[in-house]
Amino acid sequence: PREECAGRELWGKTLDLVGFGSIGQLTARFAGATGMTTIACNPFLPPETDAWKLVRRADIDEILEQSDLITMHVPLAGTTRRPIDAKRVAGMRKGAMLINASRGGIADEQSVSHALRSTSSRPSPSIAATEESLMAFRT
Repeated sequence: PREECAGRELWGKTLDLVGFGSIGQLTARFAGATGMTTIACNPFLPPETDAWKLVRRADIDEILEQSDLITMHVPLAGTTRRPIDAKRVAGMRKGAMLINASRGGIADEQSVSHALRSTSSRPSPSIAATEESLMAFRT
């Protein structure tokens, strides 16, 4: 039966982008074509950039609270290292999914992994990690 094979419905969901460079902007275009609302954060992209017309701007904490799906598209640098930690995972919407399409080191994999294993009061968010960071998510 179709119900048993169905995945998540994207239409009407909120996609939030952490990082809004060329890959984040392309992702926003695809999301718009599927009927998703898109919010993005990128403190390094000037506010007058035309790309902001594709999405609503927000800070990272607002993004994590509102999203159904969060994708991360940032380079690994001193200013982008570990913006996602256990505290921010705890603030994510119930059932949200976080996909780290960036390098390992963007999420604090150890504390995020611990937060996911210890969540018992509500359904925890799902995390999809890059191959280089998968070891941290093994129990």
